[in-house]
Amino acid sequence: MQRCLRSPASELQSSRDQCITANKCSNICYSRCEYMKTNRSVSSVDLNLLRVLHQLLTDKSVSQAANVLGVTQAATSNALRRLRQHFGDELLVRSGRRMVPTKRAEQLRPLVMEATAISERVFAVPVPFVATEARAQVRVSTSDHVDSVVLEPLTRSFAKTAPGIELVVESFSRAAPERLRNGEIDLVIAPRTNLSGEFRVARLLEEPYAVVMRCGHPHAARKLTLEEYTCMDHVLVAPGGGTRASVDTALATLGLRRSVKRFSAAFSYALLLVADSDFVATVPWSFAQRYAACLRLKLMPLPIAVPPVRIDIGWAKRTDRDPLNTWLRQQLIATARREVSRLVPASARRTDAESSSP
Repeated sequence: MQRCLRSPASELQSSRDQCITANKCSNICYSRCEYMKTNRSVSSVDLNLLRVLHQLLTDKSVSQAANVLGVTQAATSNALRRLRQHFGDELLVRSGRRMVPTKRAEQLRPLVMEATAISERVFAVPVPFVATEARAQVRVSTSDHVDSVVLEPLTRSFAKTAPGIELVVESFSRAAPERLRNGEIDLVIAPRTNLSGEFRVARLLEEPYAVVMRCGHPHAARKLTLEEYTCMDHVLVAPGGGTRASVDTALATLGLRRSVKRFSAAFSYALLLVADSDFVATVPWSFAQRYAACLRLKLMPLPIAVPPVRIDIGWAKRTDRDPLNTWLRQQLIATARREVSRLVPASARRTDAESSSP
């Protein structure tokens, strides 16, 4: 029978390895025990004791602390006893006719003050929102139509009503709902079809479309027929991308289509093209009216019944009751109502209402 002999050195090494392993296990077990003990001690603490400790360290008197806290002296003495048990320290000791904090209490003082201040901020009653005093930056994703007709006059009014509020406007894109979901932007202002049911939605504006052409256009002097409209060279505007608009859907129900020669993501670019060519564009009436004079544009009603432009405000549910977000939505709606009423003639709104009725 063969026997394996081990040298004294190898036995010593093996013994050392076993000791190291044992020490590691012991350290791990100790760390786990300390962690569990710490967690148990924190989770079992009555957080009302924090307020009592704060008052005791401030007044250095059980009776005075009880008076400030609005409890009996016995209840405060009982709380002090529990605090002493928790910290393993007297915290306050008698020196002559007064109580003085121990060294441990002095070490705790800044932490207690900070923790108390934080808890007061957490549970404080929200301060009423005052627009003239607010300081905030609000990020909005929308088209140049809404930016020009609604946001621009609203921003001007902020000089008096809300000087500390800044609007950061970015062009609407298909990524806007996802950015709203992630909190990267605060509001999305777009057609409702671009906003899913997970968001809160409110109507911002509703208005008719206008067919826009330059004043010297061959068809500018007479009423536009449906046949003429479909044969013209069109600029199609789709802020979020795409190659169809609501007017194309209406034409398709009649078996018709228009001649689209250019696509644009911005209404402003479409108007510049129209002003310098024989192109025509179908855009929200209020937007076209804002630039009709300076670009010498002619506005006409559509020769086909098309549902009005409907633009909605979308916001995340987490900001549904946020005072700033709520106030801004109210301002947006009021401004949109005023500006659309000012820029869209009553005759165009009547025609629009007739075309949208069942």
